[in-house]
Amino acid sequence: MCGFSVVKYLLFIFNFIFWLSGAAITGLAIYIRVDEDLGNAVEIAGVSFYTGSDILIVTGAVMLLVGFFGCCGAIKESACLLGLYFTCLLLVFGVEVGIGIWVFVNFSSIEEAITETISNVDATEYNYQIAIQQTFKCCGTNVTCGAFPPSNVPQNCDCNEPGNSLCQTIGNMTGCAAGAGGSTSTLIYSEPCSTVLTNFIDGNITVLGGVTLGIGLAEILGMMVSLWLCCKIRDKDNDF
Repeated sequence: MCGFSVVKYLLFIFNFIFWLSGAAITGLAIYIRVDEDLGNAVEIAGVSFYTGSDILIVTGAVMLLVGFFGCCGAIKESACLLGLYFTCLLLVFGVEVGIGIWVFVNFSSIEEAITETISNVDATEYNYQIAIQQTFKCCGTNVTCGAFPPSNVPQNCDCNEPGNSLCQTIGNMTGCAAGAGGSTSTLIYSEPCSTVLTNFIDGNITVLGGVTLGIGLAEILGMMVSLWLCCKIRDKDNDF
């Protein structure tokens, strides 16, 4: 019985933290959604900034529900709630596996996925130029200056790091123009954003893989523990 109590309270503590995380995410997402200062939604690749907050609201709500079932099921020793907890984790795990399979089937590589996604971006959008180009120190989309038709004058691609190997003058870039009042000696980022983003993900793929694996293992462990507790609770009920 000592082992049963330890596992029960560990499951409760874990799910209480999980529930608090869900509440924090939901609160933050709702604040973003209703804040008047964010009335002008940022759009990148045709996806509204508010779409991200809506996704966070749904994610937080699911975390709240799962955490509630886990906490109450563990502390109340309810086989029914633990069964719901197991079902929720199984559904979430199934969705994650399904998304992984879909990505694997539709995109043969990270590079292809990024290239296809960023091809739908309008590089002349100011929000994109600040959020992506300046953050990741790149220019354009799948191409550099060719992403700014018809003049091929790069916008917000200026590089302020003369010693950076990723920076080239406009005059040394094929297909780039300085524009009216501009100078061919102006330094700009020479790599297209699709290449830079691919390299960024490739460089952090181990971390991303580790986080994904950790989440998956935590879900599997949660399902195993909830099933074990269910069996023990039913055995206790049968003894009376």
